[in-house]
Amino acid sequence: MSFIKYFVAECKRLLSNPDIRLMALGAPVLYGVVLCFAYLHGRVHNVPVAVVNQDNSAFTRELLRQIDATEEVQLESSYVTLPDAGIAMAKGKSVATLYVPRNFTQKRLRLQQSPLYLATNTSNFAVSNPSMVGASTVTQVYGAGTLMTVLRKAGLPSGKAMVMANPVALDTRTLFNPLLNYSYFFVPGLIYAILQQIIIVGLCFSLTDEKDRERWQPPKKRSEILPFIFGRSLPYAILNLAFSLLFIYGLLPWIQIPALPSQFPLIFALSLFFTTAVALMAFLFGLIFKDSVTAFVALMFYSMPAFLISGMSWPSYNLPWPLQILSWLTPITHFGHAIRRVMLEPQVGFNHVWGTFLSLTFFSLIVVGICYIMMRRSPRI
Repeated sequence: MSFIKYFVAECKRLLSNPDIRLMALGAPVLYGVVLCFAYLHGRVHNVPVAVVNQDNSAFTRELLRQIDATEEVQLESSYVTLPDAGIAMAKGKSVATLYVPRNFTQKRLRLQQSPLYLATNTSNFAVSNPSMVGASTVTQVYGAGTLMTVLRKAGLPSGKAMVMANPVALDTRTLFNPLLNYSYFFVPGLIYAILQQIIIVGLCFSLTDEKDRERWQPPKKRSEILPFIFGRSLPYAILNLAFSLLFIYGLLPWIQIPALPSQFPLIFALSLFFTTAVALMAFLFGLIFKDSVTAFVALMFYSMPAFLISGMSWPSYNLPWPLQILSWLTPITHFGHAIRRVMLEPQVGFNHVWGTFLSLTFFSLIVVGICYIMMRRSPRI
């Protein structure tokens, strides 16, 4: 009964307090809409590339037309000299410059090395990489095609000419993200990183705001400590569980991330364990901080570092060992890799992610234990 009392009271506080309501209800909606529109196309395409074509043969014009036809590249402008193209790149009119030297076609017909030159601005790799992919894909096909033509004229059968033109073939199979969409990698983890921050800020503010108003009333009986902790934490866990499922099955299909209905039970369970662990940690932060201003200042230094060392944007095993240890202190570290796999890989089951459940449970028990000890030692209990 004590748990229900605290649970209902926190739900009423969440809905009645305009500041908490805005953080807990408004922020997820805003972040979700912005996130989906920001990654609407899934990956970068139509990267503007300048051209300096000093060969100007029918073959090079067709080659450039094929490069322009790729999804990744859009040939924007032609320039007479490389310095002119370099000025255009410096002004931001193009991301890369494709240079076709003189006698390119003649060297090709003589089976001499006839390189194209691509200068790309890799200060933004998400933009520069598509230009390299689009250009290299077309040039490799044309290079092999040139050699095949010569070999066939020499009398070799088509099959043997193909083998000799491309003697070492790499057969690449892209699993679970065939189009290499950047959003597949980034968005699932970012959703839960956002929810983690919303839960922490919302519940922490709820507790510290009571301290600001001198209305902080922890239970007077030790038997009510655990109901108090869970009763005040779970409304935020349940609310953000609902938001996570709404994002995954309602919004992510808009940006071509297929939510797998068959994985719903596992996604539901993982999300519940995660939001519960975050809510309990938020309760701990609410106990530690004495007022809401201090809490907000401290949390400003928590959110971004927590995401950066969680393994969602950079592999954990490439972090220095002190940061690997520190990353254990945030729930998304124990959760991010598993939820990405479950969302994108149909064959992943509980036996592949049971360690995540165990880790989140262990994390939650430690946090609850710390909260219990802190409240038990409080002079008011």
